[in-house]
Amino acid sequence: MKNYLLSTAKVLLLAGLVSAMATPARAHVTVLAPNGGELFNPGDVVTLRWTIAITHNLQNWDIWYSTTGKNGPWIPIVMNETAGSAAVGSIHTYDWTVPNTPADKCRIRVRMDNSGTDYEDISNANFTINAPCGTAANYCTAGTSASGCQASLSTTGTASATAASGFLLNAGTVEGGKGGLYFYGANGRQASTWGNGTSFQCVLPPVKRGGLLVGAGTAGNCDGSFSQDLNARWCPTCPKPSHNPGAGAVVQAQLWYRDPFNTSNQTTSLSDAIEFVVCP
Repeated sequence: MKNYLLSTAKVLLLAGLVSAMATPARAHVTVLAPNGGELFNPGDVVTLRWTIAITHNLQNWDIWYSTTGKNGPWIPIVMNETAGSAAVGSIHTYDWTVPNTPADKCRIRVRMDNSGTDYEDISNANFTINAPCGTAANYCTAGTSASGCQASLSTTGTASATAASGFLLNAGTVEGGKGGLYFYGANGRQASTWGNGTSFQCVLPPVKRGGLLVGAGTAGNCDGSFSQDLNARWCPTCPKPSHNPGAGAVVQAQLWYRDPFNTSNQTTSLSDAIEFVVCP
């Protein structure tokens, strides 16, 4: 039994050593770009850049990316990339076509394959791969109005930085007979309380306003609705060209509407929110 326990301990120790050796130290090579904070769109050609801090008998390079942060899992970009110069301070590059894998916790990992010990580095912080242009996704929780309504957003058509029409922002199941307006921005998501009620302000300021819209539906019912063509608002020759977020922008939008009889300290309520990517 004693010998068995000793053998088992040796096996576990060796397994631990092999595991440790299988993960190269983060040293001797430095990722320069992307290194955190960048925004990319699927199909973009991005130049990955890294440099050598300490030279070795360099054989080649392996490069991966992650969509879930610094701990992976890691998806191969290229294996056994040509070594190039092994001089300290030499800059190495690789042109990467960004895949259609939208995520906001992306990192690059570059490994220096040497004839001896390997070394690697990872992006210092996360970068973002946007969803393809024309896509939209709901997020955040709609407030509940005095009549128990929860306004929900949807889109019809494609958001564009140049088209003069063709992108409707729609709201349904709104408190009937109450006016409202859309507001939108391209600064990211949030979920900030709206007074002491059930609504959340889900668009990070600063925001643009879509102009007051006349309410439809019947008071006391959840049959209200709104629709506004944002392309027709922000195109270069439209009434509010300064609202144009530009091609590739990720825009967040929400509906604000009057709700004077709700039980919070606000006389208005908010819908859920929607995020979409603007096409050229």
